[in-house]
Amino acid sequence: MADLQNKVLEKTEKVKCKYGSSCYQKSRDHRKRFHRDDSCPSDEGSDPPLKKQRSNNAKKSARDSETLEMVLSREEAHKIIKEKLGVEMPDCFYEVWEFCRSLNAEQPLDALKSAGLTLVGPYDILAGRFTGKDLSRASCLRHCRYFYDPPEFQTVLQGNKRTGFHIGYFRDDPDSLPVFLASNKAEEGYHISPQGENLFAAIMLYIAGELKSTGSKDPSKAAALKGISKQLKEWLESSKLDIPLENKTKKMKQRDKKMVCKLFHGAGLVVPLDSNDVGYREVPETPGDLRKMLKSVMAAATDAERMQAFEPIQELVTLVQFANDECDYGMGLELGLDLFSFGSEYLHKTILNLLPLAYQFLQRDLFGEIITAHLEDRQKGSKLSVV
Repeated sequence: MADLQNKVLEKTEKVKCKYGSSCYQKSRDHRKRFHRDDSCPSDEGSDPPLKKQRSNNAKKSARDSETLEMVLSREEAHKIIKEKLGVEMPDCFYEVWEFCRSLNAEQPLDALKSAGLTLVGPYDILAGRFTGKDLSRASCLRHCRYFYDPPEFQTVLQGNKRTGFHIGYFRDDPDSLPVFLASNKAEEGYHISPQGENLFAAIMLYIAGELKSTGSKDPSKAAALKGISKQLKEWLESSKLDIPLENKTKKMKQRDKKMVCKLFHGAGLVVPLDSNDVGYREVPETPGDLRKMLKSVMAAATDAERMQAFEPIQELVTLVQFANDECDYGMGLELGLDLFSFGSEYLHKTILNLLPLAYQFLQRDLFGEIITAHLEDRQKGSKLSVV
């Protein structure tokens, strides 16, 4: 009895957790600082097992009426995402999830819907949409992967389906954390636009852009956007998170200095160089001339004409082989990514001859696995979920 009284007393000295019994956090440190609405003993002792819960009062989700909300520790979520997608997610990924849970605990994937955004990709794992699904590795890697998304890009927010707008993390190496957030409008082309260093910044920049374009034309939409912006700022302030919200941070500028070329999509290429600059040599064609070559391949009326138009590109592939022999692996990566961005199925075979090998040489094998899976079933449009 005395032990129970001590626990009750200790609980009253803690701050009440705003998520209550459905709290996402299960670490000892979190339980030391916050208490929940359930019984005292649940706040002490060993971590509870992984569990799933369905809310009896949850409204039918527009995306999936059978969605289960999983109560996972960050460590457990990290493990599952690593297993399914092969990468580690940064802190801001999980912080945005907690922010969205604070807005809509029943359906956090739809918490930003009033602003025109839906959480997708690895967030579907946190929401339990992968649970019980027998998915191949290739299917997991294709999940929410838009037509022009290179392996370096990982979609986490879906916007306007008419334009194919989406936001994702961009990383140079699959074993490293992302270097920035970026956006793309898949129905308009391959251009990738950097959107801040973290996901909060990307959301705020998106809202600012939407408010600028909406103006007074749609007062209700403007009010919804301002509301989300206000809630996000208040949440960051109350959580005491020191998160930069500018479009271009010092870290991003430092990466710009390491870029060896811009690539068609504009996000740039970073590869390791030794003291003698071995590691990269440029493709000996200007971007404009390379686009003309590729357009000639697309415009060919017969297979014979297409093979003839392809000869200059085959010469570039031969030069890549020479570059690989001399450890300038970046050349093959540049050419392969530019061919991918161009978007023609006639180039897929050549892309698969270039990119998986380049990624292997650069010890970025997961990216080679992603490009192979993507080209097996490269889809246009926004219906790209595998669950």
